[in-house]
Amino acid sequence: MKDKLVVIPTSALDIPLPTQAVVKSELAMIDTILADCDELKDLTPAFDYGRQMFMAVHAKGIGLAQLLWGVYERWTKYGTKDETFEARVYAEWGIAKETTTKYIRMWRSIFANSQLPNQIKDALYERPMHTLKRLAKPAREGTLTEGDWEAIIKASDHHAIVQIIESRAGKPKRGFKPINIRLYDNGQLIAFRGDKVSPLGILRNSPEDLEDELRWEAIERIKKASGIKDG
Repeated sequence: MKDKLVVIPTSALDIPLPTQAVVKSELAMIDTILADCDELKDLTPAFDYGRQMFMAVHAKGIGLAQLLWGVYERWTKYGTKDETFEARVYAEWGIAKETTTKYIRMWRSIFANSQLPNQIKDALYERPMHTLKRLAKPAREGTLTEGDWEAIIKASDHHAIVQIIESRAGKPKRGFKPINIRLYDNGQLIAFRGDKVSPLGILRNSPEDLEDELRWEAIERIKKASGIKDG
């Protein structure tokens, strides 16, 4: 399935929600708008209202990303112990775990990123969700220069932004410290960036473990895909 970051309020709900009254109210409003068009013999009211709808949906999508991130940050303090954060979101809002993860990743990488200036973030609020999703990784990894970000906020559309991103692929900006991940003989996975060290967990890789052909192939794939080096 293609990885898309869609605007949740209109198309990414995975279970039905009790929205019948809200929908009927919206449809009644549209009937009124169309009646105005008939009376005026002019479609301007319909186009104006449609523009407002698109702006509202986009704003709600951005807001929901922030809300998901904010609740996720607080879950360990205020969440219940008998369910996961993702399960509660699904039960309350009908959003699947995969969609929740994409929204949180986007907000954390861009709008909660202290390395991005506020004027860049303010400009990015106007960009479509699929563009923000595309920007999440380079924002998180710091592969775009100040000039790149200036070009991005002036770019005409999604495709122009993608070209800027791809032109920087594999070229970290000056002064950026990349993440290095090492796998040690005792199975520890540890991430390094400059002077910071973060243990990631254990990946069983003893000689006995690696006698299992499937385990060995899987670990080699993980190492290759993530650029993990032997410690």
